[in-house]
Amino acid sequence: MKRLMRYKTLQCFLAALVMIAFLAPSAYASGAPDTYEASANAVSEKYIGKTVPGACVVISEHDNTVFAKGYGFADLENNTAIDPETTVFEWGSISKTFVWVSVMQLVEDRKIDLETDIRTYLPDGFLKNLRFAEPVTLLHLMNHTAGFEEELLDLRYYSASEVIPFKEVLSAHQPKQVYPPGSVSAYSNYGAALAALIVEEASGQSYKDYIKEIGSILNSFDLELVDEHIIFHCKSDQPSYISRSICQFLQALTLLAYIGNFKLIEE
Repeated sequence: MKRLMRYKTLQCFLAALVMIAFLAPSAYASGAPDTYEASANAVSEKYIGKTVPGACVVISEHDNTVFAKGYGFADLENNTAIDPETTVFEWGSISKTFVWVSVMQLVEDRKIDLETDIRTYLPDGFLKNLRFAEPVTLLHLMNHTAGFEEELLDLRYYSASEVIPFKEVLSAHQPKQVYPPGSVSAYSNYGAALAALIVEEASGQSYKDYIKEIGSILNSFDLELVDEHIIFHCKSDQPSYISRSICQFLQALTLLAYIGNFKLIEE
């Protein structure tokens, strides 16, 4: 049952993103909270309780939360309703952003190139299912246009003993390449994971260790704990393009303010 609940939590998080994406453009233009609610309610009626157990929509304008509402349940077993003030959602694929930040750091360091065949950075013969002559590049991986077929594998581990070495997993479970690179946009978890492996190969560190050093970016922000929320004071004069980009990304997360323990302030 615990696994089901965790999976449902992920569904809730994805539902929140879906609901935000499908809110009517006119609602954003009007800036009226009642219009936001009408749009969110319309979307919730199509999904909540039918394909997903719950979702949360939070809209922030100029550092102020102008609309926040929970729909459905965060915990089906205990009938716990979603509360925009207290319900915490899993990060899910937002974590991919840090893969791309890591890639771009290495681009800035001239250790990798976005338009070079990724086989240049991988062990010889690592990719076994490439079918097309066109090389796959990091730009293809970033844009989900490498042509890989999508499959889900081991979304979660529940104990450290279950964890398989990163390179071993990516080597043993390779999807088919069903489209020529650059021809079709098809979401690929494998492509993002492959980029993380390239980070390992190019940096000489495990991805886990490299990500720990993401502080080389985040340490350029002032962090403050206020009312159990981590405040990011983002400086407008960040020293590098990557630092500025990650700051802007964090600022964008105010759209989902308070569904986790993050709040952002740009200075």
